[in-house]
Amino acid sequence: MPFTKENLRQLVKDREGDNIPFAILDLTKDGRPKSIPMQGGIESRVKFFLQDFDYLYNENYLSKDEKLLRKRISDLINSGKVSSAEEAAEIVELETELKNPPTRRDGKNGVA
Repeated sequence: MPFTKENLRQLVKDREGDNIPFAILDLTKDGRPKSIPMQGGIESRVKFFLQDFDYLYNENYLSKDEKLLRKRISDLINSGKVSSAEEAAEIVELETELKNPPTRRDGKNGVA
């Protein structure tokens, strides 16, 4: 089946309840697929997926902070220091909390 907007819409409609994620792959670069985030209903998913390839592949829809978090998670996974993406995400969350401890309601820092 050729890749067209109409064929894509039909395939997504046929599998509507399955929540199948979209992924893109650039064989000229690292050759690893990148997941595209799930977007609302069918039409919004198709519309999002049909944006410029580089925009999606480079994750330009993410903020700078979100890109840094994803890179840190990826680095942990690739280093072999964690056994799963979930474990990597937990470590990154803890690291973030340590760097940005919550402030008290009275605005003061430190331990009482």
